[in-house]
Amino acid sequence: MVDTTKKTQIKAERRFPHFWFFIMPAIFQLFLLKGCLWKHQTWERPLILPIAVAAALGIMLLADILTKVRPSLAKIVTAIIIIIITVSCAKGLNYYYSIHHFSPEKVKLFTMFNELIPPDKMLLSFEGLKVQQHKAKGSHYRPEIAWYLDREVVVARTLTEIEEQAKTGKFPYYLMPRTYYDRETSAYLAKLSNELQQRYKMTYIPPDPGGPDQAPMLPYLIFDLSSKGPGS
Repeated sequence: MVDTTKKTQIKAERRFPHFWFFIMPAIFQLFLLKGCLWKHQTWERPLILPIAVAAALGIMLLADILTKVRPSLAKIVTAIIIIIITVSCAKGLNYYYSIHHFSPEKVKLFTMFNELIPPDKMLLSFEGLKVQQHKAKGSHYRPEIAWYLDREVVVARTLTEIEEQAKTGKFPYYLMPRTYYDRETSAYLAKLSNELQQRYKMTYIPPDPGGPDQAPMLPYLIFDLSSKGPGS
């Protein structure tokens, strides 16, 4: 006769009736509150805890089965599985934290403005540096901008707006791309930059192609709004 006592004992020891307690928040998030969870690198985050619990239970169950064959084999296989999971998690975590939306040169640009602009003043820019990725998140600065620039950004796109803001003394610099992604905007930028060069000193920032998973940086022009007269 087959001894089913040990099999029943193993199954009873590895039962985890509270598993639904861990998986229900993920189900609620994915199906009931899906409007707050848009497709992104972190959309599967609610499933992390139930997957971790399921993996741990699976490893322990496998160890119990292999122990019946040979205890030393169970220990070796368990150790190998844990090492593989640990290495995979470390690689995945390093990859996740290595992702940067902006190129290193653009990060240097933000850092430079942080050093040049006092905390009580702001950056005047042709581009609005806030993004609206999803209505549930609202408009916000990307982490690199919030951390490295750490200054409020106000948008001004006409010569009149720029001069009016310059008079307030709250904006030491004006940042604008030299070219853009479409011809119409590029033509307007060329005209605006010519007008600004007659009034303020200018610094040219060359473009940067970026790297893997990074957006390329356009060439930029920086105008010193505290200066008077043309210069470069």
